[in-house]
Amino acid sequence: AVNAAGESEPANIPEPVRAQDRFVNKTPCKDLRFRVLGLFEGNDYEFRVFAENIAGFSGPSPVSDPAKPCRPITVPGPPVNPKVKDYSCTYADLVWIKPTRDGGSPVLGYVVEWQKAGGEWEKVNKDDLIKQCAYRVKGLTEGTEYRFRVRAVNMIGDGETREIPESVIAQDIIIPPEIEMDVTCRTNVTVRVGHNINITGYVKARPDPEITWTKGEALLERDKRTTLTNNFPVVHMRIKEATRSDHGKYVLKAVNDSGEASATITVNVLDRPGHCKNLTLTYVTKNACMVNWDAPEDNGGTEITNYIKKGKDSEDWESLHENVLKDTFFMVDKCIENQLYQFRVQSTNDGGESDWVKLTDVLVKEEIQKPVLDLKFVGTTVVKAGESVRLEAALRGKPQPEVKWVKDKATGDNPRISEYIVTGLEEGAQYKFRIIAKTVINISLPSEESDVIPVIAEHGKDMITTKQFYLIYCL
Repeated sequence: AVNAAGESEPANIPEPVRAQDRFVNKTPCKDLRFRVLGLFEGNDYEFRVFAENIAGFSGPSPVSDPAKPCRPITVPGPPVNPKVKDYSCTYADLVWIKPTRDGGSPVLGYVVEWQKAGGEWEKVNKDDLIKQCAYRVKGLTEGTEYRFRVRAVNMIGDGETREIPESVIAQDIIIPPEIEMDVTCRTNVTVRVGHNINITGYVKARPDPEITWTKGEALLERDKRTTLTNNFPVVHMRIKEATRSDHGKYVLKAVNDSGEASATITVNVLDRPGHCKNLTLTYVTKNACMVNWDAPEDNGGTEITNYIKKGKDSEDWESLHENVLKDTFFMVDKCIENQLYQFRVQSTNDGGESDWVKLTDVLVKEEIQKPVLDLKFVGTTVVKAGESVRLEAALRGKPQPEVKWVKDKATGDNPRISEYIVTGLEEGAQYKFRIIAKTVINISLPSEESDVIPVIAEHGKDMITTKQFYLIYCL
């Protein structure tokens, strides 16, 4: 024994050791062959044989050559269910399933053969093995009848062939186009600004149709942002980094000699809305004002969910409402008279918030408006005995005007009444009326004169039982 300190003294084995051979059979074998079990695949083994009789064992035979156990390998079985999936006047698409038996070795590929009517079988793929369980046989002659068969190949060799039962006559199959959109874009596609627009459709037609994509009246073509791919039956359109201008209706159209088909997909590109327009002040009193605006031209692809209105009379902006505001006007109350204010509005949607629109230097004070009267009397008014004459006038003015009614330059007693009884009328006389409005600031011009209003007795009577009229105006 040896370690870091040195070697030990040697030890002697007192008696000699004899190696024992390993017998693989536990009972004598009377045949001239024997199956050895329990071997490990991939290991090398050598064997020798002893003869035995009643006197004992003979000497061993010479050692056999090394043997390495492995699975037995044969050629693969035939492909399963080969068939013609599609064909035309120039090609045929074949498909099949791999063999159920690979012969103990992986299938390396497949060989396809064809036979023209009345001819011999010929190998189609003469150079390389077919790696997939599908193959397009090209070079068919239109109108010729063909038969096909397939076989698998492994390291041992070619397996059994399997023939396709049906023969094929090389000719075009006419199928008018049919379009089915992918489940992700059946009718609508919604993306956010900056994301990609992907539209996929499946087109079934024979022969292969011409594919076009349009948006509105514009024909789409390949460019830096737009990719158009036709890999029948799949067709695909992709627009990179979508902008708001990409929203709209897109039409996929397929046309061949037997017909045409189309599909329409609406694309919505979500973005924050545009800014509000025409922010104006429409009404002002000494402690309130009304602010109006128009909705943005572009709502960002989705409904406007709120308008945010803020105002300030100092350095800090203050929100003027807590709840959602969907109207395009807002009454600002609790203002201070003769104070300057600023207001701003923005719109919001699911995509974000718009830019602010400002209204600056709003002076809150009572607006002074000169009184304006509109008194128009038409024709002759016939008054029955005991009835009143109703005269109306449209009146505007801030602050609210005082009103005087005048009969032949004589005013009524109360300047604030909205109607006035004209008395002292003379029977058979004719009268004209006009109205003057008065405020604390000034007096308006007289209204237009009314038409002549005669005082006439009721039909069938020779006297008037009342000599008064009601004059009524409205603000």
